[in-house]
Amino acid sequence: MLALAGVKYEDIRYTFQTWPAEKSKMSFGQLPVLNIDGKMFGQSLAIAAYIAKEAGFYPKNEAKKIVLAKELKVVDVPKYLDLFEKLLKESGTGYFVGTTLTLADFFIYDIISVTIDRGVLSTYKHPY
Repeated sequence: MLALAGVKYEDIRYTFQTWPAEKSKMSFGQLPVLNIDGKMFGQSLAIAAYIAKEAGFYPKNEAKKIVLAKELKVVDVPKYLDLFEKLLKESGTGYFVGTTLTLADFFIYDIISVTIDRGVLSTYKHPY
C-alpha cells in the first residue's frame, strides 16, 4: 500500500542470525512492526488499517463503510464459510488437509475467530 500511495518507507528484513538481537525491540516480540518516529507498532491488521487510512485507501464516506461492512457480512463471509464447510466435508476427516491438524486448520480457525469477534457471523446461517 505504501508503494502504491507513493509513500517512502524502509523495508527491513531480518535473517535467522540477526533476528534474536532484534526481537526484544519489537512490539510483542514479533514481526511485522511499523516504526513511526521510533515507536514500534505491531499486529498485521492494525498496521494495515493504519496504513490504509494514512494512504487514502480507507473509505472516508461513512455510508460507503456501512455498505461495505454489510456486503462483507451478507455476501463475502457466508461465501467463504460455505467453501470452508465444503472443503471439510470433502476431506472426510474433520481437518482441512490430511488426517491431523495442519497449518491450514490454524489459519482458517484464525479467520473464523476474527469474524466472530467482530460480530460478522451474527447473521450467518451456521451457528458457531
